[in-house]
Amino acid sequence: MVAATLAQVLVQDPDPQVRARAASLLGKVQGPQAVASLDQALEDPDRTVRRQAVQAYARAQSPELATQALSAVLAQDPDPLVRQQAAASLGTLRSEDAGRALALATPDYDPKVQQAVTSALTRWGKARAAPK
Repeated sequence: MVAATLAQVLVQDPDPQVRARAASLLGKVQGPQAVASLDQALEDPDRTVRRQAVQAYARAQSPELATQALSAVLAQDPDPLVRQQAAASLGTLRSEDAGRALALATPDYDPKVQQAVTSALTRWGKARAAPK
């Protein structure tokens, strides 16, 4: 029921700050409706909502789903701040695919995204080396 209410807020509320908060809260909810809603939030026209969705995805979803979604954001989102957040979030995941997505993003045209990718690759390497 919580996921359904938050999903409705993401679709209907005109205030981007409210939608961003709903996306953030979805990171604490498990299940397919939460994933579908976060996918939708990644397409929101407001970058604040997309950034919150990126953070929520990395926090709450399975590493496989998070890697897939965040890799797409890193490769395709038009906003550098959202791509920076995607890089930072990917850096916390231990999957090979996360590292591969980060490596592919190193030539990003935005210097701040490049810096975020480099930092994320360092974090990713440390996370992979740490005991689980």
